Order: sequence, then C-alpha cells, then structure tokens
Amino acid sequence: MTSEELSVLLQSELKSRNWSVDDLAERAGVAYETARRATQSIGSISLASTNKLLVAVGKRMTIIEFAFEASA
Repeated sequence: MTSEELSVLLQSELKSRNWSVDDLAERAGVAYETARRATQSIGSISLASTNKLLVAVGKRMTIIEFAFEASA
C-alpha cells in the first residue's frame, strides 16, 4: 500500500465514521501529527503506526514475504 492509498482509505473511513483526525489518533494510539500526516500523505509513516491506524478503522495489514535471489 502506498502512502497515497493509505491516505485515501483513511480519509474515506474518517468520513464514513464522522471522525476527526484527532479521533483517529486517539483510537489508534498514535500522535495527532502521525495521523494527520498519514491522512494527508505527507512523508513516510512507520509500519507500526500504519498498522495501528488501519486497526483503528477496522482494517488489517497482511505482509507478504518475497524471496529474492541476488545474481552472481
């Protein structure tokens, strides 16, 4: 998921739940500034914070492991 995709998803969830960014931050257990940056696609958000924000809106993250072989 890109930061832009996360932003769109979070904005949609905030609107449907009638939540403010402050509500999201409180429910996710992250700083207001972290939630604001995620909803506006500003900078990069840590994996831990991304997961907390997604869980707060009832979503979950799945991490897929890719095998990578370096060429000789």
